[in-house]
Amino acid sequence: MYADNSVFKLGVLNVDISDYNRMLFEQSVIGLALCDMDGALVDVNDAYAKILGLSVDEALELTYWQVTPEKYEPQEKEKLKKLQQNGHYGPYEKEYIHSDGHLVPVRLSGQIVDKDGKEYILSSVEDITEKNLLSRSC
Repeated sequence: MYADNSVFKLGVLNVDISDYNRMLFEQSVIGLALCDMDGALVDVNDAYAKILGLSVDEALELTYWQVTPEKYEPQEKEKLKKLQQNGHYGPYEKEYIHSDGHLVPVRLSGQIVDKDGKEYILSSVEDITEKNLLSRSC
């Protein structure tokens, strides 16, 4: 996209694309997580960590499987198979385990991305607690 060392014009500013992408990742209101193909979290933003009730550093000590209730394991293995076939997954809904033990309903979607020749899963994760409460009250 920006083969000329990745600098582009944003308004009146010249911006390095990698700095810009990092800013977008970190400031997104949607939870974003990058994990390796075994589920180790290698990068998450504040919004993702907040869904789990953790800091970014605490979240990075976990794996995807540690934040997913066991009841979802068969479904998750099937989603991973489809991800390998299609290169993307979702959107779908499930729950994450919050640091205080309660379950948080989330909506996920993602895709396989290549970083330095290695495949990772980039996921967007939205806390849908309020949405679910609103739909129940109607």
